[in-house]
Amino acid sequence: MDVRRQPVSVGGRGMNWNPSVTVEGDRDSVWVSASDVESTSPCGQFLSLKVRRHAYVSGWRRLWAARTVPDRFALKHVRDIVRSLGSPIVHSPSEIGAAIARAFDSRPVVRQLRPWVEHAVWNVVDARDSIEATSGPLHLIKSDPEVGQQGRSLSVWADVYDGDNGLRQVHRLRVKSAHPAAFDGVDPWSATAAGIAATIRGRAAPARIQVVEIGLLDGSTAVTFDGDVAAAKAAYACYGQPRARALCDADHVQASRSCGDCKAAGVCPGLLDLDGFLGQDSRGVESRAVSPTDLRTYQACPAQWMMTAAGVPREDTGSPAADRGRAVHTWLRAAHARGVPCTAADLPSTLGRAMIGTETLNREDYAVARPFLMRHVGCCPLAAVPSPRVLAIEESLRGYDHDAEVVVALAPDLVYSDGSSLILREVKTTEMPPGSANEAFDAHLQVPFALRALASGLAEHHGFDRGVVELEVLTVDDARVWSWSTDDDETMMLAESQLETVAEPWHNDTDWLTTPSPACTWCPVRRWCLDRDVWANGLGTLPGSGAASAATF
Repeated sequence: MDVRRQPVSVGGRGMNWNPSVTVEGDRDSVWVSASDVESTSPCGQFLSLKVRRHAYVSGWRRLWAARTVPDRFALKHVRDIVRSLGSPIVHSPSEIGAAIARAFDSRPVVRQLRPWVEHAVWNVVDARDSIEATSGPLHLIKSDPEVGQQGRSLSVWADVYDGDNGLRQVHRLRVKSAHPAAFDGVDPWSATAAGIAATIRGRAAPARIQVVEIGLLDGSTAVTFDGDVAAAKAAYACYGQPRARALCDADHVQASRSCGDCKAAGVCPGLLDLDGFLGQDSRGVESRAVSPTDLRTYQACPAQWMMTAAGVPREDTGSPAADRGRAVHTWLRAAHARGVPCTAADLPSTLGRAMIGTETLNREDYAVARPFLMRHVGCCPLAAVPSPRVLAIEESLRGYDHDAEVVVALAPDLVYSDGSSLILREVKTTEMPPGSANEAFDAHLQVPFALRALASGLAEHHGFDRGVVELEVLTVDDARVWSWSTDDDETMMLAESQLETVAEPWHNDTDWLTTPSPACTWCPVRRWCLDRDVWANGLGTLPGSGAASAATF
């Protein structure tokens, strides 16, 4: 039997698929990608709907951005430009540079993404040059190959190349660095890609299949599969096909990060009804997800939010304050999971590691966190309430605002009840605490965000008429707890006003202009920002634009 002529099968017919939403259109045909096979999304329904391209849910449609809105999909721009250079790439560096410049001129790459895209393109070129120095010239034979039959298709979002010696390679682009091959076998993406590469037609029948990852950040490469045709098909049968079959039938629902991209978000029973949350009169540019971090980042600089959302690599901007906060939250998460109040006995004066529940802090982290945790003991919410009921600890809560077309996501440090109210508590550590409740309210966007979520349906969902947001601020010497409730009309008016003020431009923005400020010096994406030195150079911003004058990268 010629294994090369045997089709790669997705398998399964979705006969056991029972989604929680009403599905119309073509329920039977599926298009499964290698990325779907690899996906770690905890929501099965998200994936099973995603692979059914021609199926849609009854009662809701995603809002897609208009064609006039710039495409923020940076990886697509990278691939398009690399392909425009041809294969094999035999130009001189100067010729490649000129070709890349022409490619930018002919493609609507968002200005803020250009430095990253250009950096990534050059790293792919260098990686390809390094690969071809060993393998010989590589010729592109297929982009995004798709195989299968009778409405059961399998695809891989990658370019496939043939060499002159029976070698066939699939090139996967990683945003940061290439991942080494799995020690316990072939990873699902590589197995699926290898199986597809073994099936498609090329310049000649392949004798050897390789899957190679290329890191866009550093130009690193890693071979994640290397074998003959039979080994490629066997790898898919073992590591890919079982997952492909399972996700076609998956119908369990779990709110997660996938909600922001799901075509059932507006009717999914896994999302709370939070209509009116964002305070917008109409739908925005597109269906999106929003969290306090999103709005806080956008408020600081729209370009930073867009670049982060587009997947541009962030640099570690860690600081002693951030490290301290992580250590304190790690401790509190484990302590509150016990369901009993925190006490001084939980915080021994020790020079070594310290353990609470199932969590252990190393010596350095504990030494930093302990003074703040000692202040927490006096205001631990589980001690202040006679019979507290803990509902969630640092868990993401998600709902849907149909008025604005957004998935709402928040993750309070603690969600609990005192019997009459649903209470969300946030804990902050600082060296400069707010001087009043008003200062605390204005300084922490999580407060109005959480209040609006409670009032829009979160409290009612849990059976309460009243919601409370608590802000616990810890210093080395003191602890303060401020609280705001949804039954205070003045408080809710302030919460609504503040959230609307921040959300309205985010909701409708399609320019994502830079906002140069002192924060540019520690911005996690400053490496890729064309305007990163504008503030430091004292240029400020152009009047009325919010963007810096043209700068060079």
